[in-house]
Amino acid sequence: MTSKNIRHMPNFDNIQRMTAPEHLYERVMTAVKQQVQVVPMSWVRVAAAIALLFLSADIAAVFGQKNNKTQTNTLRPTTINYLYD
Repeated sequence: MTSKNIRHMPNFDNIQRMTAPEHLYERVMTAVKQQVQVVPMSWVRVAAAIALLFLSADIAAVFGQKNNKTQTNTLRPTTINYLYD
């Protein structure tokens, strides 16, 4: 790379700050207020399907269990405490 290929950046000392028009802020704010954020219907369907999946899994877990005394005792063993009889 030779010194002829190097390009020097211009001097930015003489650049002046521009003033924005007074109505620019109001135009931007009205444009932002006019925008409506809408959730796509496909996302709503996916969320509803997941909620139904969880609900059906809960219902299946509750009603699918057999009312078996031995299964209940293995999950929650009974303690016999003769001091309180």
